[in-house]
Amino acid sequence: MLPRIALSTGVHICLAILAVAVIWLLTKGDASLVPALRDRLFNDPDTLGRVRSDAVGHMMLWAALSLAGSFLLSSLWVSIAERTMPIDDHQARSRSGSWAGILLLLVFWFFVIGFIQIWRTSTHLDMNLKTIVIGGLITLTLTCLAYYAGTFVAVKRAMRPSVPFAPVV
Repeated sequence: MLPRIALSTGVHICLAILAVAVIWLLTKGDASLVPALRDRLFNDPDTLGRVRSDAVGHMMLWAALSLAGSFLLSSLWVSIAERTMPIDDHQARSRSGSWAGILLLLVFWFFVIGFIQIWRTSTHLDMNLKTIVIGGLITLTLTCLAYYAGTFVAVKRAMRPSVPFAPVV
């Protein structure tokens, strides 16, 4: 089972690096901050840089915790699938409901972490809303993709039909 989880870990690390790079590029300039904040702190570049750095840190922590949740939940699915020995593809496909349930739990985790990291820490007051939405959508897409790819790559061949679209790919 450990080699299978190592495959899932590799997928998650690659997508985490991609998520950090995309968020860093998205928040690279001062345009990612609210215009009123930029105007108010125009003469104080140190404070402006510190505010931007804190906001970017919260965005990256949101992505990192979302992908960590994806890794944990895909590892949970791999361990469930490891203990199951289906007789045929139909029996393996019958497990796709629990796979989708874990995916919904992952999406819920994403929104809870987003609320904690962005709205409770008042990062939404510093960051431009467009930056938060685009960064959140990219993070959600990469998190779901990491879960899908992590379960698809790591699950044993007999349980592949339990992962949606896995027999097609």
